[in-house]
Amino acid sequence: MVMLVSTACSSTNGGAGSDKETSTSGNGSTPASAKAITLGFSQVGAESGWRSANTKSIQDSAKEAGYDLKFSDAQQKQENQIKALRSFIQQKVTVIAFSLL
Repeated sequence: MVMLVSTACSSTNGGAGSDKETSTSGNGSTPASAKAITLGFSQVGAESGWRSANTKSIQDSAKEAGYDLKFSDAQQKQENQIKALRSFIQQKVTVIAFSLL
């Protein structure tokens, strides 16, 4: 998995992500003074038990940490993953992570 810190330059708020993009807010014990962290994670797909376990691990860890998770399943298509990453940038998420195709 590769993690990148995102700084968005776009001022538009268009939705370029795949149809499988979801958002889940965590309920971890984040201090009130801490800035909310939004994690955009694009998974290449669910073609194996390992990928499914990896996705569940990311979702569980984000929830435990109190992060707002924006998840996208690229469905084995590179163009879907690129669209999801662009969407995360437009949404100005704090962190972008993805599994390589």
